[in-house]
Amino acid sequence: MDIFDLFAPEHKEQAMNTLVAPYPLIDLNQTSGADMPSDPWLILLFNALKYGPQKNDPEMVVKVIEVAIIHLAENDDLGLVHTALRYFYEVRGREERQAFWEQFKARLQPVLGEKFMISIADEIRQEGMQKGIEQGMQKGIEQGMQKGIEQGMLQVARNLLASGFDVEVVAKNTGLAFAVLKSLKEDVRH
Repeated sequence: MDIFDLFAPEHKEQAMNTLVAPYPLIDLNQTSGADMPSDPWLILLFNALKYGPQKNDPEMVVKVIEVAIIHLAENDDLGLVHTALRYFYEVRGREERQAFWEQFKARLQPVLGEKFMISIADEIRQEGMQKGIEQGMQKGIEQGMQKGIEQGMLQVARNLLASGFDVEVVAKNTGLAFAVLKSLKEDVRH
């Protein structure tokens, strides 16, 4: 009757500690720059989590993460920079994205280099285009299916009318309008 009986005896204590022990959490809104760790990646991560989804002045956000990005770039940890920038980009609205990107380019392009900035911009643009293509294809498929269903219903209605079924019975069973069915009935007669 105890959920921890489901664990092997050697793992029971670990399960209890994992599931029941309190987890220390950090309220990033209550932290200041002095409370941040000294590791540039952690500084970038904490600030991305702190400022990413919030509506903040893009200039202020870029200013806060600038030093960490410069340190990471000096150590060729551009993959980490790339990940953080993608996060900032993804969690912001369309208007905010452009303002953030402009601030980022203005302050950090001289440090990171134009090639790195272009590669990030191109990747984001390509992903956006791919999402748009996928959405367009899905909409086209749905519209095509709907049109196919409508054409199928029209053919069923033609067959029923040709077999002598009453317009009201066909309307009730196909969901097609009386006017459409009357027109079909005339076509069937000719």
